[in-house]
Amino acid sequence: MIPLIANQVENFKSLKPFKEFITEQESTKEHQLVEFKDWKLVDSGLQIKKETYPLRDSGMRTLLRTFSMPRDFYYKKSPTDMLVRDINRMKEEYTDDSQMLIFLQNKEVRAVSRPNFRPIPIMNILDSSDLPKRTFEAGNYSDYGVRVITADETRQIKIAKGDIMNIGLDLVYSDIGFHPLAGSPYLNRLVCENGMVAKEKSPFLNAFTMNFGTASSENEFLKRLHENINSVTINTEKLRETFKVMKDNPIKALPLGERQMEKMRAVIGTREFNEQDKLTVKILDTTNDKERKVINTDLELYSALDITTRLAKKYEYLTKRKIETLAGGLVIMCSHELLN
Repeated sequence: MIPLIANQVENFKSLKPFKEFITEQESTKEHQLVEFKDWKLVDSGLQIKKETYPLRDSGMRTLLRTFSMPRDFYYKKSPTDMLVRDINRMKEEYTDDSQMLIFLQNKEVRAVSRPNFRPIPIMNILDSSDLPKRTFEAGNYSDYGVRVITADETRQIKIAKGDIMNIGLDLVYSDIGFHPLAGSPYLNRLVCENGMVAKEKSPFLNAFTMNFGTASSENEFLKRLHENINSVTINTEKLRETFKVMKDNPIKALPLGERQMEKMRAVIGTREFNEQDKLTVKILDTTNDKERKVINTDLELYSALDITTRLAKKYEYLTKRKIETLAGGLVIMCSHELLN
């Protein structure tokens, strides 16, 4: 495998150092449109004209993604010469004047994107979100972009005695186009700081996703972003009722409950998930006379939510958010299926 520079991940609990760090990072970034005739992959990195730039992990991952090539295969199985050959061979399927957007930082390839993506500096996004006016809970930065979590202390719901949930905002933005700009209600249990992202389509919440295309200017886009952020909301009374029924119903009460838990196991990792005794039960697999673990569908939904969101805290923010989003999806599913 070509030597790759590890993805940078930084976590913050205060707004000022978060913004200072991002400002410093932004000053070292650049991007450029490069025609296919002017680049090729070599054993030491990405050669653009006569200069070769080392690749960060995010650079290789997005390069493979651009050509819809399987990351796990080329990372874990393919020899280096095969990876170099295959990417350069894919390049030949396009005309010489085809273009891709290459993101550089400190003379390293941070990412590769299709040419129709229009990046906006991260600080412009954060400034449009009125962060100074919100209670800043956490900020995460990586080569893929940022995640910000805020809280609204005036919007809390009591789940049970000593179990209070704070309703805030989850905002993610990728300045390399790795994922859309999105804002969703964030549900944070104060007793354990377990979080959930509620972004599924539902009549009792409002969330949004945005992409910066050619139809508007940056100023128009940021104005619309500001409006969308202020429109993120959730019906707290219905949310309270949903958590109550989750305490009284098992996973099997949901038609798709077991499937949702399987999705969480896939992201958390089978070994880590299966080590949680309450989440699984052992059965005898009659096809090979061996025991295997399956989802414990008799477990109360609220307990399943508690355990999986607690597990999520050990992962970097993109994986953590995937788990928290699946957890939020479980909550929305319960509101649809179990509330009268």
